[in-house]
Amino acid sequence: MTNDVTRAGCSYFGVRIPRHVRRDMADLTSRGYRGVLHTFSENDFAYYRDTMAEIVAISHAAGLSVLASEHGTVARSLASKHVDRFSGVDWTSADSGAVFVHGATLWLDCSVYTAVEAGDHDIVLLAIEALAMYPDVAPMVFHRSRFRDLTPMAA
Repeated sequence: MTNDVTRAGCSYFGVRIPRHVRRDMADLTSRGYRGVLHTFSENDFAYYRDTMAEIVAISHAAGLSVLASEHGTVARSLASKHVDRFSGVDWTSADSGAVFVHGATLWLDCSVYTAVEAGDHDIVLLAIEALAMYPDVAPMVFHRSRFRDLTPMAA
């Protein structure tokens, strides 16, 4: 985790009013926060689907990290229900506000292009604004509830 407070992140949940989200995002930015992890409930998506899509669009920057094979602990931390999911995670953020995990095999700095309703889910299409590839880092594979390594196939 970085010691630079201008790179701090926070979890954001429980707000369904877009004007409040705009105000809160501006306030968080002014306080030096560079990353926001939005958390939504099934209820939010069931009854407030359009509002949730608008809230994501307000926060427009998305950082996607393809985690590396050794990131099992990081993946479990980010997926946990604990309040501070980034505790112990070594990360950084881009000028856009996108958050990236150090040691990942790929970083994608994205913005929301559009969202499409698909049954009880939304498919969010992202526009890649910038990327960083680390091809010598093996990607994480999660299959059948376990982290696994990729092994090269015999020729």
